Amino acid sequence: GAEVQQMFVNQDIVCGHAWNGPIAKLIADGFPVAMSIPDEGSYGFVYTLNVANHAPNADNAYTFLNALLASSEIGAEMSRASGYVSTYKDAQQHLSELEIRSASFPDDQLEHLQFFRAEANEMKYGLVDPAVEQIKAA
Repeated sequence: GAEVQQMFVNQDIVCGHAWNGPIAKLIADGFPVAMSIPDEGSYGFVYTLNVANHAPNADNAYTFLNALLASSEIGAEMSRASGYVSTYKDAQQHLSELEIRSASFPDDQLEHLQFFRAEANEMKYGLVDPAVEQIKAA
């Protein structure tokens, strides 16, 4: 994330493909950059937090998760820290208009976004994973 931010700031690049979090943070800081989802579409995903089956410290994990989920203000702070939009209910009420805009996409662009699914996905398993292995082997 920091590398792509620095390349934009240094004007080493004027266009790039990057995670939206670092770009959203540039926008929130007032840097003149924008994000878009191409008409051809793109893939998205949602990060999750999980507790492993039979975890030896599951109680601590649940204490941590409960603390994270305790208030919408925490969701807003996580957005500020990461640049990613929060899925916390009411988190947006604690964000400025600029913070909301910087981490969001217009509805017409979101229509072109499809999410990876846990089930077998031809794009991921048929194209992306083999390409990653070829790059590693090179």
